[in-house]
Amino acid sequence: MTTGLFMHSGQLLARRLYGGQSATCDYSNIPRVLFTPMEYAACGLSEEDAFLKFGKDNVEVYHSYYWPLEWTVPRRDKNSCYAKVLCHIADQERVVGIHVMGPGAGEVIQGFAVALKCGVTKQQLDATVGLHLVCAQVLTNLTVTQRVTDAKMVRGNC
Repeated sequence: MTTGLFMHSGQLLARRLYGGQSATCDYSNIPRVLFTPMEYAACGLSEEDAFLKFGKDNVEVYHSYYWPLEWTVPRRDKNSCYAKVLCHIADQERVVGIHVMGPGAGEVIQGFAVALKCGVTKQQLDATVGLHLVCAQVLTNLTVTQRVTDAKMVRGNC
């Protein structure tokens, strides 16, 4: 759990105890981040949990490596940053998980956490105009699926 979650749930508890309100904390789709040299952030289900909940054949995983603009001059490795979006196929490819590894991943996931809570679909992500040259843009134009990547690796085409 994160400090933000503790603060949010504590505020809701105080409002119930002393403010006459009834709202409780929604513990689904909580954004989380690991502040390491290569930030990792996620919201929603992990790939493993999505497979367990919906079945492997009912989950599409879109993914991509990306290269942040600020890494252009220092010539850092182009395959260090990674993003993936997990979609429940039977529910119009509703997004059930988003994962980002790269600079500012926590900032990126914070905005997409709202979309996840609102039930965003892959089609809606694709229809969103991404800000060119910012890391979050990668989530608006993912086209490669894990199934395709795995099939290529099996055939030796990678």
